[in-house]
Amino acid sequence: MDRRTVLGMAEGCGTAEGRRHLLIAALVWGTGTKARSVNRRGLIFGRSTAEHIDDRLGTVLTVLREQGAVAAYDKCRREERVPHLGPAFFTKFLYFAGYEDGAGFRRPLILDSVVSLALKDRRTVAEDWPLSGWTTAQYARYLDILHHQAESAGVRPDVVEAAWFAHGTWLRRSVPGSSSV
Repeated sequence: MDRRTVLGMAEGCGTAEGRRHLLIAALVWGTGTKARSVNRRGLIFGRSTAEHIDDRLGTVLTVLREQGAVAAYDKCRREERVPHLGPAFFTKFLYFAGYEDGAGFRRPLILDSVVSLALKDRRTVAEDWPLSGWTTAQYARYLDILHHQAESAGVRPDVVEAAWFAHGTWLRRSVPGSSSV
């Protein structure tokens, strides 16, 4: 499943079923083919009812449209948390659901360990920047950095995020011990 296909599915996220489909598409897109990863994503649905997930995602999308990406991220981490749906995957959901429709000047972008690895490698973030479990303030900082880079380069912020992801992927494949940068 490619990025454009998942972005196209965002049009249906006005309904509970559409949000569920978008979440599943974002999980599939971000998981790939590793069986262990697929099992871990399944825990999201095994530990929460569909109604619980639907309600929380609906609230998060309302916050995204009305208050922006950082507020929606905070909701996902706190009161609207879905068990086993961590930042690396809920930022994928936020990106696909709200890149074009989010409030504020910062569009939601995907933040995962691969992007964090690349940012640390190039010393774009502090040495103690985590590879997972980012605070709301760290997500806000991340958006500021990437939006500034995009503006400076004259490209969309998601193009910058994709470039950081490509660099992180290269690091993981090419540099011994890079996953612990």
